[in-house]
Amino acid sequence: MARTGIVICSIVSLTALVTVILISCSLSVLSYNEVGLNYSNWFKTIEDKTYSHGIQFIGLGHGFQRYKINLSTIEFSKAKDATLPMIKCRTSDGLELDLEASLQYRVNPDDIFKIYTSYGTYEKEILNRVVLDIISDTATEFSSNDFFTKRSEIQVKMKQDLQLKVLSDTWHEVEFFQLRSLSLPDAYENEIQNTEVKGQDIHTATAELAREMVKFETQVKIADLAVNATLETACGNGNKTIFEAAAIQSTIADVI
Repeated sequence: MARTGIVICSIVSLTALVTVILISCSLSVLSYNEVGLNYSNWFKTIEDKTYSHGIQFIGLGHGFQRYKINLSTIEFSKAKDATLPMIKCRTSDGLELDLEASLQYRVNPDDIFKIYTSYGTYEKEILNRVVLDIISDTATEFSSNDFFTKRSEIQVKMKQDLQLKVLSDTWHEVEFFQLRSLSLPDAYENEIQNTEVKGQDIHTATAELAREMVKFETQVKIADLAVNATLETACGNGNKTIFEAAAIQSTIADVI
């Protein structure tokens, strides 16, 4: 009887232990900045439901396909830790440019099932390619001179295009975009610098001409005033002489 009780207790304990293990293996945890999709490793299927952060019961043999929902950065530059090298593109007048740019984006949690079923595990590679193509396409809408005179306008246009097309094509939301710098062919850049120098020379010459014109006009006005003053003095002296002669004549007439 005692032996039977021991056997029953062992079976119950073993069953409880197995149950605890199975339940533990059926739970999975998503961190605060993560969402996930329930993926079955047995049947290779995925559930169309977005799981938020916390402890989730997803079943034995299941795991999460995880997506971070905090801001992530894509950087195109010469830096060693950049996502990709600088973007090679062309302007509307055919000049080749190397653009240094970066953007910050986040995954739209409600669309992660679409992202997984469309791109699988190649989400980031495809997103990088889409972003690169959009920036290159937008660059062709502006001339080489625009990249010097309308840099802010170009940045705004690129951000708008990225926000619209990245969301519609890949279900990611672009929050910020920075057009950081650009690199031109040496010959063109030297010509731009020469043009800037010539422009400064023209501006200086124009300013000097304006100053000389003001100086000349001032001298003309001073000369006019001097002439008027001389004429008035001459008239005054002439009238004085006439009056004095008349007075003398009158005096002589009285004496006679």
